[in-house]
Parts: sequence; C-alpha cells; structure tokens
Amino acid sequence: MTTVEKEHEFRLFCQGKSNRRIYKETCAELGIRRNSAMNDALGTEPDRFDMKSLDVRANMLGADGVRSLFKVIAANKDLEHLGLSGQGLDDRVFLDLIEIIRSHPSLSSVDVGENPYITNAACTALLSALRDNQMLCAFEVAGCSIAKGYQRRIHQLAAANDRLEIKFFDGDYLQLKKIYMQLDNGNDNGCITMTDLINSIEIPKVILKLTAKWQALVDGGTRVMNENIPINTFLDFAYPSYKSGTDILNRVKQDDLESKVCIDNQFLIQAGLDERKRQCKGLHLIRIRHVELTAELVDAILGLALEEAPGPAPEQQMLLSASAILNLPFTYLKKAVQVVVPAPLESIRETRMRFRLAPEIVHQILSHYHTRDEMPVGELLEQRFETSHQALALKVLAPTLQAYGLPVQDMPMTMQEVVCFFEEYYDKIIYQKSHN
Repeated sequence: MTTVEKEHEFRLFCQGKSNRRIYKETCAELGIRRNSAMNDALGTEPDRFDMKSLDVRANMLGADGVRSLFKVIAANKDLEHLGLSGQGLDDRVFLDLIEIIRSHPSLSSVDVGENPYITNAACTALLSALRDNQMLCAFEVAGCSIAKGYQRRIHQLAAANDRLEIKFFDGDYLQLKKIYMQLDNGNDNGCITMTDLINSIEIPKVILKLTAKWQALVDGGTRVMNENIPINTFLDFAYPSYKSGTDILNRVKQDDLESKVCIDNQFLIQAGLDERKRQCKGLHLIRIRHVELTAELVDAILGLALEEAPGPAPEQQMLLSASAILNLPFTYLKKAVQVVVPAPLESIRETRMRFRLAPEIVHQILSHYHTRDEMPVGELLEQRFETSHQALALKVLAPTLQAYGLPVQDMPMTMQEVVCFFEEYYDKIIYQKSHN
C-alpha cells in the first residue's frame, strides 16, 4: 500500500470519530485498559482533531499505553507539542513513534526524556526523521540511555530546523524581494499568488507561518482579488519590521527632536573621548534618545568604560607618544551606557516598529514619490535625503543589491519598500554631518 493510500485509509478510519473514541478503540485493539485520566482528557466531539499539545507526564501510561495514543497523535494534524517523558518507553515502541513523527505536518517539539529503555539503537531512525521532517525544532532525550555524541547530534539537527524558520523571518528585506521578483517574473502585473508563494517554499514551518499570517490579514479585512498579492501586502505578513503607509505618515508628523537628541548625545560623548585622547569606532551606533546627556553623565559613562576596558601593555605604554590616540572598544562603551543611562524596556513590537530614519528624511522620501506608486531603485540611489545634521549615503547600497543578484537600475520599489530598505541598512548608510 502506498503512502497516499495509507493516508486515505486512515482518514476513513477517523471519519465521524472523536479523539476519545479513537483512543478507546485502539486500547481495545491492543488488549489494554484505558487510563481514566487520559480518557477524560480527550475530546468527545466527532471529527474535531485540533489539539495543539499532548503532554502525558502526569500519567504513567507505560510503553503500550503510549502506543494506544499513536492514532490520536496522527489524527491531530495541528499538534505542535508532544510530551512523553518518564513513560517507560523502549526502543520497540519509540521506533514506531518515530515513523509517525517523521511525517507529522505540524509537530515541532517532542520530549521523550527520562525513558531509560530508549537506547542508541533508535538513534539512526531518529536522526533520519529529524532530517526528513524540518518541522521538528526541539527534541528532548535527556535521561534516555543515549550516548552524549548522539544527544548532541539530535539537538544540532533540531536546532538547524529551527534556524530555517528564523532565517526566513529575520528581517532580510532583499531576500524577500528576490523571492517576490522570481515569482512575479513574466507576470508583469506586480503581483504574486499565495499558491505560487507556498509552492516555492520547502520549509514546512515557514509555510504554516506564512499561511497563518496571510489568513490573519484576510480575516482582518485585507481585500484580496483573485488571490493576488502586491509587494506591500507580501511584506506586511512576511517582513517583521514592515512600515505601512499609515506608519510612515505618522512618522512624518513627528518632529525631529528625538533624532536631534541622539546626534547631540553622540557629539557630547565624542568631545569627552577627544579630551581623553580616545576614539571609539562604533560611536555612531550609540543612540541615546530617552535622555539629554550632561557633562556629568558623559564623565560617568566614559569613566566606567575606561575602567573596564583593558589598557595598553606596559611595554606598549613606553612607546606611545603624548599625542597618541588610543582605541576604546565599542563593547565597553555600550555596556557603560547601559549602566549609567539604561533605556526603558520596549516590547518586541515596539522595537520592530520604531523608526530610526529622522521624520524629515521620511518626509523627503514621501515627497519624492508624490503621485507615483513605484520608482526604479537606480533613480532612488541617485537622490540625496538629508537633514541639518545627517544624510543618507545611498550609493553604498548598490554592491549590496548586486550581492543578492538584484538589478541596481530598473528594479521597482514602492515607498513602503524604500523606507523598510533604508531602515534595515540604516547603520550602513547614515552619515553624520559636522556639528554646528
């Protein structure tokens, strides 16, 4: 029987049944008594297989008791966590469980720890399942009779699966733009379809997350025409730091005080470094926006940083001239700032949604688009966006575009894309003018 035929047969078996009934029938088939607590925990509604988590640590089921749950696990396609620690599992039952796990569409976390009868004999099959099913991002085997080398490899493969999703959603605008352009190639309508997008991705967890994000947008009132997805809608659900048109307009309404405070604070620290004959190459990354520094605060920051930073070796000190400028490692300056003027805690969403581009620069980008929806990136890189104290050096982005295999001249970008692009590469393109 083929895999498809087996899946069809199993769907027919589950049809019209509940989780509890499947459990009851399986226990009868195995000739074992049902666990009363487990029986009560399983739902009785027919065809409702929407469990997200199944953790049986509170019940000692035994190896055959766990086997009686195999069909329940397989029936619940949305199951994400499976906890089977301390259940007396052996290699025989665990190997059968691995075959269910290998093809489960949503299971991402499994705990079979504290089962000492699980041994190295099952590891080859488990490692193979972790390679086959990239949904599996956490697999706990502590307390099993598995060698440390095998345990390390199990954790490495699970972590590698987890990084696949993280890498896709890590805020890499150009990678997402490349995916979009590849799918839109030849369509000439500036849109892709959700079907094409899902078919182009080989990472199951990413597919699930994208589908959920897309459904959330649709449920939230986003209008969909024939499943077509324009670039801004795509970025809205695929790019974590996406700035919408509303976000951009709100930023334009803000004054430039916050950005000015950051710049003024940087110049005060630079003056303090100059007095101490020090330099710090990462100073432009220090953005203190929540407080205006005073001479006393600068003294406290630099005093702490210099106290913690290693000084030159005695033999080097003798060779230094009186006018020598010594380097203060950025790490020590950053730590000193965090101690002396700690920033208020922000939620992840606040951090992602925060703008670094000054309102005046955002306004210039908005004005540059005027009545146009898109603009060639080559034209944008020729523009000059600046305020009285900072400017964007955009030409340095051309090699970055080329590294991603994207066209430097004719690639169209919406206003929202440009803001997201410049925000992501802010530290690379920002140029501080001399302080007046």
